[in-house]
Amino acid sequence: MQLRKCCNHPFLIKEIEFELTHTCADKDERFKKLIDTSGKMILLDKLVMKYKQEGKKILIFSQFVYVLVLLEEYLRYRGYKYEKIDGSVKSKER
Repeated sequence: MQLRKCCNHPFLIKEIEFELTHTCADKDERFKKLIDTSGKMILLDKLVMKYKQEGKKILIFSQFVYVLVLLEEYLRYRGYKYEKIDGSVKSKER
């Protein structure tokens, strides 16, 4: 399970997240680490910018709720609109 988490994003393992971010001086530095520590996030960052410029929408699925939390952090920082649909969203609200 730890390997699956690490393959999705190292920040899914709290000890690794702390190790990588405890020296971050500000939010910008943490955000850079969020992207640079995961090949998937680097690719996502490039694709999201490209699709945003083209006016396209993106749909992302994940088995891990915390991956959605990381994506939410990323999208907020970049200033992109998003809608997160997980177990906390009631079906009427969808």
